[in-house]
Amino acid sequence: MKWMPRGVAFLVGAASLVQEVLWMRLAGLASGGLPEVFGIVLALYLFGMAIGAQLGRRLCRNEVGAIRYCGAMILFLSALFDVLAPFLFAWSISFLPVMLAVAPLVILTAALKSVMFPIVHHLGSNDAMSWKGISFSRVYFANVLGCTMGPLLVTLWAMDLWSMEQLFAGVAVVTAAAAGLLMGRWYALAGMGGGAVIGVMLVPYLPGLAGRVVEATGGTPVAWLLERKEGVIHTIDDPLGDIVFGGNVYDGRINIDLRRNSNRIDRVYAAMISSPSPKKVLVIGLSGGSWTRVIASFPTVQQVDVIEINPGYLELIARYSEVAPILSDPRVHIYIDDGRRWLRMREAYRYDAIIVNSTFHWRSGATTLLSREFFHLLSRHLTDSGIALINATGSPEVLKTVKAEFAHAYQFGNSVIMSQQDFRAVLRAGAEAIYRTRLDGRIVFDARRKEDAEAVRRVVEGDLRGLDVVEREVGRSAEINTDLRMLTEYKYGASSMLKK
Repeated sequence: MKWMPRGVAFLVGAASLVQEVLWMRLAGLASGGLPEVFGIVLALYLFGMAIGAQLGRRLCRNEVGAIRYCGAMILFLSALFDVLAPFLFAWSISFLPVMLAVAPLVILTAALKSVMFPIVHHLGSNDAMSWKGISFSRVYFANVLGCTMGPLLVTLWAMDLWSMEQLFAGVAVVTAAAAGLLMGRWYALAGMGGGAVIGVMLVPYLPGLAGRVVEATGGTPVAWLLERKEGVIHTIDDPLGDIVFGGNVYDGRINIDLRRNSNRIDRVYAAMISSPSPKKVLVIGLSGGSWTRVIASFPTVQQVDVIEINPGYLELIARYSEVAPILSDPRVHIYIDDGRRWLRMREAYRYDAIIVNSTFHWRSGATTLLSREFFHLLSRHLTDSGIALINATGSPEVLKTVKAEFAHAYQFGNSVIMSQQDFRAVLRAGAEAIYRTRLDGRIVFDARRKEDAEAVRRVVEGDLRGLDVVEREVGRSAEINTDLRMLTEYKYGASSMLKK
């Protein structure tokens, strides 16, 4: 019987840690990527494990047959809950705050599986005192191996093939197999085979979990949705340009029309005309491709390097004729990578303009593109008169941090334009550069058209606000954001884990 407890320990370990990953992904999606999600979900999961372990300890007082039977029944119940719980969550977040909705489900999920932890060690430990530690360590090793292999397999491979509801169903199949193995070898085969058959039959009828979550939190029907291990992308139809969401947070619009300016595309025009005749441009954050499409419309541009961490955006861009040409433009080179890592690996690269389409400053991981260390790295990749733009999403800390590395930095809209040279005069005289832009060989703006002239004027005369002005408006002194302090995510984050 020594292999049975190890096998159960392996399967339950794999199912438990995969499910923890899925719950973090689900809660993160529902909350828009708040940084507190990881810590809170982990704490809830550990609390549930402690409760389950106590129940398992009590079961170990029974005879071996009763222990195996009760444990198997709990695992079968757990398998059923594996499928139902995420949909209960998607339903409850329409009227409950995210963390209140997720808490009981995560605790119960963890508790049902962690019942097995004391049971498998009880069944797999040798009664002889001299062998007890060895037998205990083997069961524990099997559990840790499952805890390691499960998340690796899912995060590196399965998340690109299966949706969240399919992955939750897969966890249920593994849990059912563990229940069968606890009952006996043939029961294990029956449990796995039966669970797999039921899963295959059930999955086509499961509603899209990611779609339900984003509709429950956003209140708007989803037009298109794509899940990858790098994250969830979806769009909402809108007459002013379809709205793009990354991780359930606004990530731009499909719009390149400065006259419409529904996505504040004027920020990109302002940055481009602040650099005299930009030839080489770097874009960090492709999103829906609107910014890159505008950058490529400037006739002086000879090369555009684009760094995007989520390849799913390429599928999105291909759907829209407004931005799809960047996929075939020989000047545009798209790299699937982390922007900061990409820059570190290319010390010799220099650009006339760097456009950073970063996400909201309060989201988890946002500091990697908003810290002093990043802006120092950015400055090393600019030419002497080079310009950079960061989507600061209105954070005064971003402007303060930029000022620590750049001699000249001003807030333009909710973004920051920066350079080691004073670029204001170049920006104010940049109307002609906008009038020279071309899309598909056609002139974009005509100075004789009032609407065009007004759109261009708004860019060149746009308000450039210094740090002193911004600090007066917010009523406090801004602070410098660093990799270690992460002020924009935590101290000055706009998050509340109890918000709906």
